[in-house]
Amino acid sequence: MAKTKYFADDELMGTRPVVKEPVIVSDVLSPEKFQETLNTLNGYSLDELKYDRSFGRFMLKNPAGQMPDQLLEHCLQKARDIFDSQTLLPTYSCYVRYKGARANLLRHMDSNACTYTVDLCLTSSVDWPLYVEDKEYLLKPNQALCFYGEDQLHWRGPFPEKDSNIVDMLFLHYAEPDHWYFTQGPEYYQKILADTRAAM
Repeated sequence: MAKTKYFADDELMGTRPVVKEPVIVSDVLSPEKFQETLNTLNGYSLDELKYDRSFGRFMLKNPAGQMPDQLLEHCLQKARDIFDSQTLLPTYSCYVRYKGARANLLRHMDSNACTYTVDLCLTSSVDWPLYVEDKEYLLKPNQALCFYGEDQLHWRGPFPEKDSNIVDMLFLHYAEPDHWYFTQGPEYYQKILADTRAAM
């Protein structure tokens, strides 16, 4: 089966979006909902987090049913309006905390179900811009960068003053109903990972 730039075969990627310039959206959550989100996520213990060495960040071990996944549904209509698609559906969420000597975000496009990406800034003790297709974006708390994770290269520069700074982000991802995430199931991502490793 032919492949182009995607990690899965083209026919499994579903309806592709009209890719537009990323946009920063302010006040993604109401002040009350944003504070509730901060209180909940800051309350997770280290036992509930895992360390991702490749990105130097901490992540929830099992977000299913917890605050990050709840916000996928909470922000669904907002995402549909931002991306001009009333058919997109939630795929998965990811809460991450960047800190320490290994904190980084290398240049990449996403291999998981991230047709539509909402990168919500929760806390940031330092300005650490996000780049999408060579354009710089700087987020403040309760602002989100909305872009196309499977189609647009994105990354960050070196993490400043790694011993003292912290950046907390919440990633909300969406895709169309004919995307492999829904037609093959979320577990299909393991095949994508295995195929990618075998091709290296």
